[in-house]
Amino acid sequence: MSNWVDPEQTAREWHWSDTAPVHTVRIDDPDVPETLIACGRWVGMAVGGRTLQCDDPGAYLAFDPESPRGRLYLVLPPSIRSAMRQFWRPGARSISLESLAASVGGRHRGGYPDVEVQPVGPIHTVDYYAHKYDGEGKDAPCTYTHDHSFVLPWLAVSSDGRAWYAGGSYDATDLRGITG
Repeated sequence: MSNWVDPEQTAREWHWSDTAPVHTVRIDDPDVPETLIACGRWVGMAVGGRTLQCDDPGAYLAFDPESPRGRLYLVLPPSIRSAMRQFWRPGARSISLESLAASVGGRHRGGYPDVEVQPVGPIHTVDYYAHKYDGEGKDAPCTYTHDHSFVLPWLAVSSDGRAWYAGGSYDATDLRGITG
């Protein structure tokens, strides 16, 4: 973690309150940043013509506070990773996450780990449950739906069931939430 990013302050700003509880996600995985900030509990997304839903309280949509535009990550427990393996097709062509992101384009077109993936489809919307706070510091929990626009990121899956955001023009550092 660099000295200029304070993940706790960033998380509080993102949830609109100086007193908001901070939920950082620490991951022991060399392909993922060490500290991510939870946008909220991941509850679903529309990918291509499919709707994916998740009711596992251990699944999170999170962003990297070190990334200039807040690259998004799906942090999934083993049971959900196992379910995501359904999208991996043994024997089908895989490509590097970096190549897929470059093909998709947008602000997040580079800087990915060396991971082989298979594309699932464009992410139209992502849903997450979060506690944000109104101007008076009152808890306002709800499910937020973000409609991706401009250059849609793609969902990709690696053989171990990790789900990846690839490319796209979104920005998760905006204090209004995810934009674009």
